[in-house]
Amino acid sequence: LQGFRDQLTQGPGFRTERLFLTSFETQLAHYSEDQTTQFYKSLLERTRSAPGVRSAALTSVIPLIGGDSLDMVPEGYQLPPGQQALTSFDAYVSDGYFTTMGIPILQGRGFTESDSKGAPLVAVMNEHAAKHFWPKGDALGKRFHLKSGSGDLVQIVGIARTAKYFWIAEPALDYVYLPFRQHERSGLALVTESDAQDAATVAPALREVVRGLDPDLPVFDVRTMQDIYS
Repeated sequence: LQGFRDQLTQGPGFRTERLFLTSFETQLAHYSEDQTTQFYKSLLERTRSAPGVRSAALTSVIPLIGGDSLDMVPEGYQLPPGQQALTSFDAYVSDGYFTTMGIPILQGRGFTESDSKGAPLVAVMNEHAAKHFWPKGDALGKRFHLKSGSGDLVQIVGIARTAKYFWIAEPALDYVYLPFRQHERSGLALVTESDAQDAATVAPALREVVRGLDPDLPVFDVRTMQDIYS
């Protein structure tokens, strides 16, 4: 009980106040890949300029709600006999994600718009994964293969502070962030940081943004991060 209380006191490692969440799935509207790309590009741009919005980002995973995983092979890492890859939890996120979520980048950088399709593949690792795979503390700039030892090489450009991903009392987990612009996703959540203490005050402005892009696109899981965390 005391350990759980200590975890609550330390917090989840990301911002819980002032965040408003809205989820989308463009496959429900039968968008093509190009339409999906354009929709999320316009959604970010218009949301960031909407009244009452301090910042905004996109993510495939909302912390404490769910998760995803990927297979990877760190370059030069000796896998256990019979094992083809290592599994790490992951999320596909946009530029501005770490600032909006309040997750510090401890080394290197977060993602930018230039981390797009056709550009060199990059990733941000959390500190726990970086120390796990490169215990000498030199993970920044290192590379790993996606899926298997012969998969695409991805370079680590940033190390993020380890946070909570599934529940508040979990042990530290390996976690990898990939730029969504390099890995197309039809289902993403918009995370909006509000100027107001009550994040829900941005809801009307966001409804107008979505209505202006596609009034028929389904919107779901509309809530504040405080609703989830509390």
